[in-house]
Formats: sequence, C-alpha cells, structure tokens
Amino acid sequence: MLKRLEKLSKARCVFELNTYDFWGRVRTMDEIKGNSRYTVVIIDTSAFHDANSDFLGINSEMLPSFFEALKEKDILLLAHPVIDGEIKKHLSDSSLVKNQQKLETYLNKNEKLLRIAGCYDGGLINKIKAYDIKDRLYKEYLNIYDDAVRLPYPSMETVFEKYFKAIPPFADTGKKKAEFPDAVIIESVRDYMKEHDNDSLLVVSRDGDWEEAFEDDNVRVVDSIEKAITLVNEMDCVLNDEMMCEIFDSALDEIKQQLEFLFDLECYDVPEFEFESDFNAESIEIVDVSDIFIPLKVSRKQLLLQTEVEISVSGTGVIYDEDRSVWDSEDKYYWVREIADLDVQKGVGRIKAEILIEFDFDNPTEVEVLKTKLINIGNIDLDLLEYKIDPIYSDEDQYEYLEALEGHTP
Repeated sequence: MLKRLEKLSKARCVFELNTYDFWGRVRTMDEIKGNSRYTVVIIDTSAFHDANSDFLGINSEMLPSFFEALKEKDILLLAHPVIDGEIKKHLSDSSLVKNQQKLETYLNKNEKLLRIAGCYDGGLINKIKAYDIKDRLYKEYLNIYDDAVRLPYPSMETVFEKYFKAIPPFADTGKKKAEFPDAVIIESVRDYMKEHDNDSLLVVSRDGDWEEAFEDDNVRVVDSIEKAITLVNEMDCVLNDEMMCEIFDSALDEIKQQLEFLFDLECYDVPEFEFESDFNAESIEIVDVSDIFIPLKVSRKQLLLQTEVEISVSGTGVIYDEDRSVWDSEDKYYWVREIADLDVQKGVGRIKAEILIEFDFDNPTEVEVLKTKLINIGNIDLDLLEYKIDPIYSDEDQYEYLEALEGHTP
C-alpha cells in the first residue's frame, strides 16, 4: 500500500496503513493497540462551535454524518446538562443564525426596491421571518441526543477539591473559575467510566483541559469532528485504502465537471479592496481537487467525502482608490472618493466541497458522481497573485484644490 501511495502523484487516500494517521503522522504503539476501538463518545461545545453547530446539515453534512457513523457502529453518545445549556447559549454564534438575521435585515431595507422590480413576495418573506433557525438547530440537537446516555452531575465536593489543588482541568494560574463547566462535565465522565470498565472513550474537544484531565487514562482526545469521524470510519471500514483511492481517481474528471458548473454560479470577493461595484469573475479554472479527503459516509455502494478545492480566477471590478481620495480626519469622512479599475489576472480561492460518489463494490472504477456541494458562507474570497489598478480620473481640479486644504490629505 505504501508503494502505491508513493507512486501516486494525484491520488492519496485518507485511510493509510494503521501505522500512519490522516495527517501523515506516525502513530505511537499506544494509539495503534489501545485506541483502535471506541464504544462511547463525548463531544465538547468547542467542537460543535467549530462545526458551525450545523446539526441540520444545511451548509455541511459533517455533523449529521458523524452522528450517523456513530449509530452505525453502535457507539454510545454521552450527554450532559451543562453541554445542553452551553449549546443553547452559543447557538447565536453560528453563521446559520447570523445569516438569517442578515437576510431579514436586507429584505426589510430593500422592500421598496423589491416591489419596484416586481419580485416582492410577502408570503415568502413572512415565512423566512417566522422560521426560527436557532430553535430548529437546538431541537435537532436534542433529537440526535434523544438516545444518548445522560450523565448526572458529579460530587461538587470532588470538583472543588481539584479546584483548590489545581488538578486538571484546573490550572495553577489563570481564570480557574472559567474552567468549572468543563470540570463538572469531566468529573461526570470519570464517574461513568469507573462504572463501565469495558468502555473505551473518545473525546472531541479542542480545549486542552480535556487532554490534561485524561492524560493518564486510556482515553483518546481529538480536537475536531473531522478527526473524530476519520477515526470512527477506520473501525472495520468496508472499504480498504486502495479501493478509496480507486474510487476517487475514477471520479475525479466528473467531480471537476460538476464543480466547474457550481463555481460559475458563485460570487467572488477580494477582501483587501472595497468595491464600488461588484467584482466580475470572467474566468474560473479549477487548479486542484485535494486528494487528501475526509470520508463522511462509507458503505458498499456510496462514498461521501469532504475535500478542499483550489481555483484560479480572473476578472474585473471598480474599487475605491484610497491613495487618490481625500479624507477628512476631523469629520471622519471622504471629501473626495476616487475610484479605479481593478484588473485581476490571477486570484486564488480555496473552498471545501462535499462529494457523493456511487460505485460498484466489485469494480470500484465504475463510478458516478451523484452530488457535489460547495461549503461556503457568502462570497468566495480571493487572494490576489497578479493584478493591476488603473485610476479612473474625475475632476482633477477639485482634487488638487481639496488636497491643498490644511488638514485634508490623501
């Protein structure tokens, strides 16, 4: 298998031999022997936050796929009332919630324009306003955890004892009070594991407190849902490494075709400039579809994966030219705001995509790409490698006059 991977310049499967992990790091013998099997999982709120709390799979199917994989492998979820409370409290931080709020604001501000354009739909707008995305996300979270093992609160005497002795997750210095929520959950998990000797625990959290707290235990801690789903899918996976590589290689051309269509429908932005009118992408080329991917769902018939796509974009736009504009430092506004043409020969964008491939288990080279989806929030941002700016001159006399005024300099 390693020889195959060395020979392939454009196909590297995420599942390598057991001595290697997804990131190419050599696994320790403890990881190989002691952590190849997981029977219970607990997920910290930090991991949910990093996954955008997308329990409904609106932008990404990462979370739904992870929970489905746990169910298929009969791995128990551990729940805790503290996590429930933190999830409900921090759902407002999800871009899904923020985007709905922005959409409602935009519709309200542009109602007259929508009416003039003849595309105002009062019924649709009312439905959007009535749709409580935050409530739906939380209800789906509760639905997913309906069959979870609900942990009780631990002995607070034990928690406070660790607090005063600075035993992890409490530290010697810093804001130890902020560590109390994690400490309560961790102690509840410890109580559960003491009563279930045969269970093997997987913790999903990017908070270092968890790793320190379980440092001496037979517990695996990973910092993201992406890494957790990779580990879960490695357990008795129906597809071996070579089959995954063959499926990806065989589907690559069709994947690119579908991605090209999707990228043509997207809007693009250059964050380093403020545009007077939208950036117009004239040419979009797929540079690379990364062969280092995360398998989200694996079966005998289908493979759902997430990967990163790099694109090269050229196009034009009209930007505000700050170098030629006149700023009033006292009143904090531009007396004169000049514009310029932006000509982008090469801008690079990177975005994640999810791809569903159907295949013949007996012949993995027979494939069909059933669905591709770009995981983007808003416009696709471009990093400019080659571009030029051409000033659009307006009233030069006015510019020179204002430039000469005391206190008004570009």
